[in-house]
Amino acid sequence: MQPDQLGERADPARRLFPSTIFQFLSRRDQQPGWRWNIRTELQFRQPIQSRRECGAAGWCYRRTILPFTFGPGQQAFERSSDTALYGLVRFANDSIVRFDGNIGVRYVKIDNKSSGFFDQSAVILPSSSGTGTGTTVYPPEFYYRTGGRDTSRGLPAVNIRFKPTDQFFIRAAYTVTLDEPSFYDARANGTAGAQVNTATQGGKQVVTSVTYNNTSGDPSLRPTISHNSDLEFEWYPSASTSAHLSLFYKTLNDTTVYGNTLQPVPFETASGGSVIEEAAVQADFNAPQTATVKGAELGGRTFFDMLPSPFNGIGVEGNFTHINDNNPGNQYEDINGVVHHDTPLVGLSNNSYNAAFMFEKPQYSLRLAYNWRSKWLMNTNANGTNMTYTYYPTAGSTGTSIGTALPVYAAAYGQLDLGAAYRPTQHLTFSIDVSNLTNAVTKTLMGGYPNDSMYTRSWFVGDRGFLASFRYKL
Repeated sequence: MQPDQLGERADPARRLFPSTIFQFLSRRDQQPGWRWNIRTELQFRQPIQSRRECGAAGWCYRRTILPFTFGPGQQAFERSSDTALYGLVRFANDSIVRFDGNIGVRYVKIDNKSSGFFDQSAVILPSSSGTGTGTTVYPPEFYYRTGGRDTSRGLPAVNIRFKPTDQFFIRAAYTVTLDEPSFYDARANGTAGAQVNTATQGGKQVVTSVTYNNTSGDPSLRPTISHNSDLEFEWYPSASTSAHLSLFYKTLNDTTVYGNTLQPVPFETASGGSVIEEAAVQADFNAPQTATVKGAELGGRTFFDMLPSPFNGIGVEGNFTHINDNNPGNQYEDINGVVHHDTPLVGLSNNSYNAAFMFEKPQYSLRLAYNWRSKWLMNTNANGTNMTYTYYPTAGSTGTSIGTALPVYAAAYGQLDLGAAYRPTQHLTFSIDVSNLTNAVTKTLMGGYPNDSMYTRSWFVGDRGFLASFRYKL
């Protein structure tokens, strides 16, 4: 490989996959009662070119050319600003029924803006003879697109703790939270094109079907609003032992879904007009139905401090969580193109547990933990599972275009981790952490097949990781 500019070695990845992303985060002023924050992302995808130059001594190198101009389809601008006002009132009572808590509200105003260009690929129908340039139905075009959304609302929160005894507490809470769509989900950029399917009939090339497609974000996406209700029972029989039972119920409105649907999409003609075509649209949208999550968690920890030293530093900890969730606003299309709305929420397992062995002393710490979770949904429209194919019921019949968007799950997974620390003084700590001691393998599964069958799609080995560190505290 020839030396690059300034004596650096040429990096083929920079030439094959050039992309420059500038992210700006304004100052974030945090003062009692208010907060102001602006996030901005400016992204350019620019071809990186190079030219070969030769020196007087006869050796040659490649000089990178970084032009300062960008084409329309290589630019995207997104900006999000939010302002918040909040207040909190605390209360308590120590007579008869003891309790304490707080009531608060946060008012937020969010302004999201996105602009970019839509990249329309040329749609060309081949000539019947199979030679020539064919007929251009829609030319390649870039057209400007902009959008955004303003959101203003209050987010209340109520927390109360009852204290029947000094060892037993009951906590209840109700909160409303807001989650904004990501920059990628709210992007204005997109692409449009078509897949032209042909067949040879009577010695001539015949177009059997044209499947139009469209991929984009949505600058007008609404934030997801979650209403959360929690009830927890806590027991502290001693200073080294605790246990808890938590019950929770959540409703989520306007969850962001990335799906594959048939929608009317405008295509620009060479004369500057537009024609509406029914296209397979892969885009983000807000789910029209409410998603729900309900479940319970049981957990506890204890140290065997009744044992003689040094064994009184031994302890165990564990918890188990079970949830039921439903997201009817999400969707997937099975292998036959049938739309389903029976998906869970992305990233949630029905069952999970954690178990840990601990050893704690003033100078030494050791923790061995095993974490396990059951199968969970990763995506309903992953790359490689969202495709369109032409189905022919019989030989020579007219084909039917069928679109699929198969759900991808992560199989049940467990991992064993180890952490240890040594503190020779109160200021200095040496630590070592080992992750995935057993080299556990992650599998992904692909659904959407008859009889709810699933097939293994891929395997991943996260490898065993080691991290050594030290910390000095003044």
